[in-house]
Amino acid sequence: MEESDYCGGEKMLSLKEIKGYAYQKKMKGTYSHVMKHLCLPFVKIFLFLHLTANQITILGIIFSYVAAGLLAFGNLYYAIAAILFLYLGEITDYSDGTMARIRNSVTRLQSDLLCHFYHQGGYALLYFGLGLGLFRITGNVLYIVFGCFGTIGHLTSSYLFETKEALLREHHHKSVEGKINVQMGNVGAESKLKQRILKLFVFPVKYVRSILLLFLLIGKLDWLVIFYGLFLPFRALIFFTSTFLFFKAEEKTLGKMPK
Repeated sequence: MEESDYCGGEKMLSLKEIKGYAYQKKMKGTYSHVMKHLCLPFVKIFLFLHLTANQITILGIIFSYVAAGLLAFGNLYYAIAAILFLYLGEITDYSDGTMARIRNSVTRLQSDLLCHFYHQGGYALLYFGLGLGLFRITGNVLYIVFGCFGTIGHLTSSYLFETKEALLREHHHKSVEGKINVQMGNVGAESKLKQRILKLFVFPVKYVRSILLLFLLIGKLDWLVIFYGLFLPFRALIFFTSTFLFFKAEEKTLGKMPK
């Protein structure tokens, strides 16, 4: 390896080499493959800047908060900038794992914390920012109400997901201590039909960036904030009911847990 292949003592990889690291983790769906390709030159830039994987994730969190703040201004150009920051945040989300594999520096606890904060915390404020921006334009306070409903619904769903996982892990640990025969592979496994139904409730949140761009182009952001203000609380209610019924069924599998 020639000395010119290093920058500041760190190996400079080609885009082809970076692609090899990016695709070590299999991705499903056209969108994921497109984003993986888009992130390659950004990973090269992050390598040049000596950013760690966790620093890249933090950058994505900052981008999501900046986007929410820009939407609150209620200005077309600010809204376009907000969408740009959202996609930059998405690029960082696809870049941090690649960077971790390149440097062989996976930090499971720290990265999981930052990843959850990015997906669940930063994006929750988008709906409030959108509602506040529409209020500044129209003076209609109902847009703020719908924006708040959207943010609260998003956070409630996130809380339910995290609580479900934490409770399953906690009770599985207790079952092992109590020598109760529990197969962790079966704990948390829901029917394929239910999983497909739940995916329908995930789609509007997973692709909120593209949906926001579409409604901006057609000039119907007011429809969008009303939709999310109604949809996200309903989604939280569906997730709560699904989780409660799932836990009710799992009681038979878990058995009596030591208190």
